[in-house]
Amino acid sequence: MQAPAPLIERGMVLRWLGSDDLPWLRDLYATTRADEMAPLPWSAAQKRHFLDQQFALQHDHFVRYYGGADFLAIEQSDGRPIGRYYVACSDIFHVVDIAVTPAHYRQGIGTALIEHTLAEAADGGSDVLLHVNKLNDRAMKLYLRLGFAVSEDAGSHWQMRWSPTKPG
Repeated sequence: MQAPAPLIERGMVLRWLGSDDLPWLRDLYATTRADEMAPLPWSAAQKRHFLDQQFALQHDHFVRYYGGADFLAIEQSDGRPIGRYYVACSDIFHVVDIAVTPAHYRQGIGTALIEHTLAEAADGGSDVLLHVNKLNDRAMKLYLRLGFAVSEDAGSHWQMRWSPTKPG
């Protein structure tokens, strides 16, 4: 998958992830859980140990259940990774995960990636699924704005679906 035009214009590229990326992916994952971990009375080392274990479980789950997905790094022109985008493209597209570093929040990166995926899905008449943590208001607002609707209660997450407009 090539980076969407708005990201290319900003000097960003997408590239396939490899095993050499695991250390920074682990760090990126820790940033996604920072707010949740902040109030816990654990030491920094205990929090990090827990987050490393959680990352390993999540990574194994993604590889096991979405092994055919595109596991992509979002990089700046200097080769510095700033996020990840995991998307499975088949009869139904599935946005498995998207994460960027806190320094890159609210810069339109996620919007550009998801809009690009929606356009690809629409070209083939495919729906797009994703899951969002029920406590992630920021992501929920983005997905609703992009036309997703809640399709299922999946416990701690909402499953959301986007369908292309069908002429008719």
